[in-house]
Amino acid sequence: MEPNLVSLSQDGDGEAFCKLVEPYEDRLFRQAFLICRDVSRAEDLAQETMVAVWESIGRFDQSCRLFTWLYAIMIRRHRKQIRKHRRRPLLFSDLETLNSGEPCTPLSIQALTTPQIPMKPILPVNVPNCCVA
Repeated sequence: MEPNLVSLSQDGDGEAFCKLVEPYEDRLFRQAFLICRDVSRAEDLAQETMVAVWESIGRFDQSCRLFTWLYAIMIRRHRKQIRKHRRRPLLFSDLETLNSGEPCTPLSIQALTTPQIPMKPILPVNVPNCCVA
């Protein structure tokens, strides 16, 4: 890791940020895939992590390893998503499915309790191109 790239990134230089995180992108995606076990969700998690890293690069302590910090941010984002989807309220359409007269099979119950894939958030205007797939 080049301290100059970190300093430039902390000053808001998007190109320096892209050069800084580029060597870690594939590794971060592989780790996201191991966590999510789904390519699409892993891509979303890796992208959201990069955006979060860009937004918080000013707080990066250069005495730490960059990938350790990236990974910690990714794990926090993943846990936040899990907590958010655990609290998904039961919808009226879910009740209609349950009251349709059809027996509740494990698959229909699983479909009601499986978290929905979240919509991609609108990215802040100043996010570097390397954060966006």
